[in-house]
Amino acid sequence: MNASMASMKEVLTIAMPVYERRDFFKEALESALCQTPPVNILVVDNASTKTDFKALIAAYHSSKITYHRNPSNLGGHGTFNQCLKLCPTPYVLILHDDDVLEPDYIERLSQQFDPSIDFYWCKVAVIDKKGRITREDAVDYEAFQSIEPWCTHNGAYQGVVMRCAKAMELGMFDRGVGYFPDWNLYMRFMLYARTRFLPFHGVRYRVCELSASSWQSKEYRYCAYARNQIKRNFSRAGLWSRYRALRFTRQMPCPSLGLIATWSPYH
Repeated sequence: MNASMASMKEVLTIAMPVYERRDFFKEALESALCQTPPVNILVVDNASTKTDFKALIAAYHSSKITYHRNPSNLGGHGTFNQCLKLCPTPYVLILHDDDVLEPDYIERLSQQFDPSIDFYWCKVAVIDKKGRITREDAVDYEAFQSIEPWCTHNGAYQGVVMRCAKAMELGMFDRGVGYFPDWNLYMRFMLYARTRFLPFHGVRYRVCELSASSWQSKEYRYCAYARNQIKRNFSRAGLWSRYRALRFTRQMPCPSLGLIATWSPYH
């Protein structure tokens, strides 16, 4: 069942959690504003003191944008959860303030929308500081479809669309998960909800020296945390032998999806 172009505004909200950083905010916001069919946009400000996001938004004179400021700093997890709690529609797309939506993302989503699905995810391209594409695909999506998609941390979960009520049922973004609260929630969607892969590019994921994922990935704790989470997921999926055969090392903290998908004990 496809959603009509006119009804997407009642179905989906694009929510943008923000805090201080303004480097790429306008580019991200404008990518949300230019979507056809149009949808409402919710900007959730985590009590910024140096950046006046309300003034930045006012310059657009758009009735589609709603601004909310947290009364105090709730942390990244708390701000993401505010996006879910404040969302006025059944579905939310959380857009990071440095990522960019493809101009036809909502249109193409509407063509494949099914209200029985809880979670949609799409292909993701990687861009640099200047918006240049450095990788057409964040992961090997063909290989990704050959394995349990939640087994590995892979950077493919940007611009996802999720049912708010289901996200709340699954525990929302867990404050106890240090580095991957988003992946942790999306993994639970993969395990316990109805999901659909959209085989087209919907978002451009920015990786540069100003992005949190860039500096976090250089920390040993980030890699150690990822290895432990991946190990747990493979074990849960009954793929312990694959994990043992493809042991994670410092040189290869996460084996390629192609390697995981094609591995056999008889090779």
